[in-house]
Amino acid sequence: MADETPKIATDAIMQDLMAKSCVHLPAGSEMIVVEENRAYRVFDEWQKRLKNKTAWHTPLGICLSLALALTTSSFNDYSWIAKGTLRGFFLFCWLASIAWFVWELIRAVKSPSASIESFIAELKKGTTRTEIQKTTAP
Repeated sequence: MADETPKIATDAIMQDLMAKSCVHLPAGSEMIVVEENRAYRVFDEWQKRLKNKTAWHTPLGICLSLALALTTSSFNDYSWIAKGTLRGFFLFCWLASIAWFVWELIRAVKSPSASIESFIAELKKGTTRTEIQKTTAP
C-alpha cells in the first residue's frame, strides 16, 4: 500500500475522457500520460545523468593540453616570474586537471544509466497501464 501512488483521476473519469478524445495511433502503440511537473522532474534528472556521463571530456582536454605544453615548452625567465616558478605553475595545473579528470571519471562510472529506455521507464513509474479497446472509425 505504501508503494501505491495516489490516483489523480478515477478509472471512470479516465474512461469518460478517453471516450471523448479522438486519438489516432498505429496498432500496438503506447502512450504515456504524466503530469507536467513529473515530466519536468524526470527530464531534469535525465539531463543530470547525461551531464555526469560526459563531464570528463573537459578535464581530459585540459590535462592533455597541459601535458603537451609541459613536454614541448622551454620555459624562460621573465622579469616578473622565474622559469622554475612558471614550470611549477603549469605542473600544478596539470596535476589538478588529472585529479579533476579522475573525479569526473568516477562520477561517470557511478552515475545511473542515461539511456532512452531508462528515461521511458522512469516516466512510466507510478503510472497505471490501461488497455483501450480498439474502435473503428465511422
